[in-house]
Amino acid sequence: MKISKKLLLFSILISSVLVSKDTFVSEKVVEAAEYKNGIFYGDDGKPANWWYNDGKEWYFFQNGKKHNGYGKDASGKKFFDNGKYANWWNDDGKEWYFFQKGEKHSGYGEDASGKKFFDNGKYASWWHDDGKEWYFFQNGKKHNGYGKDASGKKFFDNGKYANWWYDDGEDWYFFQNGKKFTGTAKDGSGIRDFINGKYSKEIKNEYKNGLFYDENGDLANWWCEVGKEWYFFQNGKKHSGYGKDASGKKYFDNGKYADGWYDNGEDWYFFQEGKKHSGYGIDGNGKKYFDNGKYANWWHDDGEDWYYFKDGDKHSGYGIDASGKKFFDNGEYANGWYDNGEDWYFFQKGEKFTGRARDESGYRYFVNGKYGKSPSQSEFINKITPGVLKAIKGKGLFPSIAVAQACLETGYGNDSLSPPPIYNLFGIKAGKDTPPSRYYEMRTAEYKNGKKYYITAKFMKFSGYDEAFEYYAKLFTKNKWLKEYYAGVLAAKTPEEAARALTGTYATDPNYGQKLLNIIDKHGLRELDKEIFPNGVKP
Repeated sequence: MKISKKLLLFSILISSVLVSKDTFVSEKVVEAAEYKNGIFYGDDGKPANWWYNDGKEWYFFQNGKKHNGYGKDASGKKFFDNGKYANWWNDDGKEWYFFQKGEKHSGYGEDASGKKFFDNGKYASWWHDDGKEWYFFQNGKKHNGYGKDASGKKFFDNGKYANWWYDDGEDWYFFQNGKKFTGTAKDGSGIRDFINGKYSKEIKNEYKNGLFYDENGDLANWWCEVGKEWYFFQNGKKHSGYGKDASGKKYFDNGKYADGWYDNGEDWYFFQEGKKHSGYGIDGNGKKYFDNGKYANWWHDDGEDWYYFKDGDKHSGYGIDASGKKFFDNGEYANGWYDNGEDWYFFQKGEKFTGRARDESGYRYFVNGKYGKSPSQSEFINKITPGVLKAIKGKGLFPSIAVAQACLETGYGNDSLSPPPIYNLFGIKAGKDTPPSRYYEMRTAEYKNGKKYYITAKFMKFSGYDEAFEYYAKLFTKNKWLKEYYAGVLAAKTPEEAARALTGTYATDPNYGQKLLNIIDKHGLRELDKEIFPNGVKP
């Protein structure tokens, strides 16, 4: 085939351009610092043998690869892991070592097992200065337990020779400089003698270094005889404070049962024979009565009778108990004339008395602790009549009977029950469930088979006369049993029938009904019945 000169010249020109382009590309790959076929080439176009930035990070290359193993850079000989200074456990071809920054590490470091101390890439297992002090290490940790150093077998505590009591796995021993101690040293109980880490038992029944040893050679921890006296010991010392012996928990003072005032850590108490005392005792203030280690301040039975105490003494003067403010004489409610600090008053059961009572001058009428004028019979009747009429209206009761009962029960208001603060006009006794604040105890006469005898009975206390009237009016119909019990009273058509029905029921006095009728006739009380019933007779 014949080719023109122009076509031949164009072909030669194109070939030259292609050859030049291929040559340029090849030279660029070799001379640039980059990877080719897994090999990293340096700036000289040769496989890298130094530190290079591969576009992501700096690595140390050998023969174009990130180096593993020992190598040498500007800082000296190092161990590399994938082109970086090794910073973990690595096998250097001979053994495994812990590296930090490419060097076998010495000092504290942290691996998978935690913080450890290393010596030339291995767990430290000897004495090393950790930068603060010298310690004995085993497997990278300050050692606890037995170990062996240049001085022989020793017991260690946190990398130091043990110098106290330790459990070595067999028993507790006292160590000094890492060895079970023999000699004299001080522990928590004081200066003691030791043999092979145990207390020496050569000292018996005597003191040494201020500590007492019992008959077995142990520190005394019980009652021991010293000289001719017995003392209670704890840890070789005469005990002070709470302790327990065969008789139970006691408080001790220098090895003896405490007797006197002591601060037990909570408060001051008076002890006798090691216990907070209850009963009579003598302190710096003289004879006192105590309650659980304190001066008594209430009612207490002293073995003879019940008395009211204040600051350990039978109280005289005003005091407050469960029944309120009272005046006391030598621990008992005052009964008689007393000077209360303001004036002389006549007291009964600790209160200024109102009513009829006997003093040195005979029977007198008192008002609030002073002699008073006894109310006349007519005054008393006039005083109570309005309240009686109001209370019993519509209850089927005779007002003449009610007023007569009040006159008879109170002696026309001259007894101790009718005045304040009791207000009991009808001699109404308290039930078994009545609280102490609502009753008053006193001696009263009863009859059985016609014979008179006396008992101490509980009588109701009322808040005032109006409450007393209302209680009386409802008493006969209060419940089914009372309705049946007082059926004769409720069915009575006349005062005579009512008086007979009250005898033996309301009162045991066989003459009770007749006494009521006598009072009714004496004071013309039948007129009161006409205000309730036509002609004074119940229809």
